[in-house]
Amino acid sequence: MEYLKINSLWKREGWYFEDRKKHDPAYQSGRQSFIIGDYAEPAFGNIKRWLVDEKIDGTNVRIIWQRPFIGGAHTLTFGGRTDNAQMPSPLFQSLLETFNEELFIQLFPNADTVILFGEGYGPKIQAAGGNYRTTPGFLLFDIFIDGWWLERSAVRDIAQKMAL
Repeated sequence: MEYLKINSLWKREGWYFEDRKKHDPAYQSGRQSFIIGDYAEPAFGNIKRWLVDEKIDGTNVRIIWQRPFIGGAHTLTFGGRTDNAQMPSPLFQSLLETFNEELFIQLFPNADTVILFGEGYGPKIQAAGGNYRTTPGFLLFDIFIDGWWLERSAVRDIAQKMAL
C-alpha cells in the first residue's frame, strides 16, 4: 500500500498546474506563491478545523509488519513511498536498529498487518538533513492497521511507546 501524495492546502499560481511551465525557469520565481482562500481540492473547503504539523524535509518511509500464515514467519519490511523508491543506506541501517518484530508483536498483538508511514530524515537523506539531527531518524505521521487508519492521538501514543 502506498501513502497518498499530499499536495498543498492552497492552490499555487498558474504554473503549478501547467506542465510546460513547471520546467521553465521564467516561472520558477513564483512557484511558492499560494492563492490563499482557493483550495487545491474542493473537498478541503468542507473542513472547518485543521491540525497542521511542520513538514520535515526527508524521504517517505513505509514500515510494514505482517503476521504470518499458519507455520510461517513474521515479515518486517522497509520501503519508500512507492515500491520502486530507493532508500539511503544510512537510513535503512537506522530503521533496522530502531524496529524489530518483537516490538510489533508487543504493541499489536491482534493485528495481521501494520503499516507505519513516516519521514526518514537526518544527514545524508536530504541536503539540509544534517540541520535536524546528527544521525538518520524516523518521524511517524500515520498508521494503518488491518484496514483502519488510526486517529491522531493513537498515532502519538504508539510513537511514544516506540520511543520515536
